[in-house]
Amino acid sequence: MKIDLTHDLLKVVDAESVHRANTSNGQGFGRILKETMETENSAKAAAIQQPDLTEPVCGVRFNPFSLLAEPSPVEQAEQILDALEAYRQKLGDPDTALSEVNPLLQEIQRRSDCLKSTMEALPDVDPLKEILNQTLVVSSLEALKFNRGDYGAL
Repeated sequence: MKIDLTHDLLKVVDAESVHRANTSNGQGFGRILKETMETENSAKAAAIQQPDLTEPVCGVRFNPFSLLAEPSPVEQAEQILDALEAYRQKLGDPDTALSEVNPLLQEIQRRSDCLKSTMEALPDVDPLKEILNQTLVVSSLEALKFNRGDYGAL
């Protein structure tokens, strides 16, 4: 037994009313379509707009408390460079004894160790990683020269 629902539906619908609906000018449908598209487009535009970041994202940090305790990698590199500048000035001053330079060198090494652990957490494709690596190489080289005795006896 075959059930043909299409045939039953066509019996219910009056053929004349179908003909009248097909001959309408379609302005009502066009107006409704246009209004619907405008409201959807404005809703999409409002949903897509996002606020700009006020600070660039430096890297992934898994511990939210580390944001308060530890400066960003850029700030860490700047601190090392500032310490290296002070180190350079003390080495260039003939009145400064090398024993006065040693605490500054210890600070540079301590900051370099912190920066090294921060740098290892960054992804390999991060362009900042190369700059941080160069900063660490310079600080390690200066520590090596000082400890080797290139600048005179303590």
